[in-house]
Amino acid sequence: MSSTLLSFLAKTQTPKPGRTSQNVLRNRPEIVRSARRGIRRKRTLNTLTLWGLQVMICSGVHRQWKRSSSLK
Repeated sequence: MSSTLLSFLAKTQTPKPGRTSQNVLRNRPEIVRSARRGIRRKRTLNTLTLWGLQVMICSGVHRQWKRSSSLK
């Protein structure tokens, strides 16, 4: 479970080379800096939501497992 999550994160976090180089050439450095900051914020949000989903899934599975064991 965690390995697949990590690989997914690695895939999503690698920037697309063509687009970033074009942006750097086109924009002034301060604009690029602000854009980078926005991307970083978005990334942290994504990781937080992913962790939240994982925790929710784990807790749900645990609850169901508890219920099934109590029924026996």
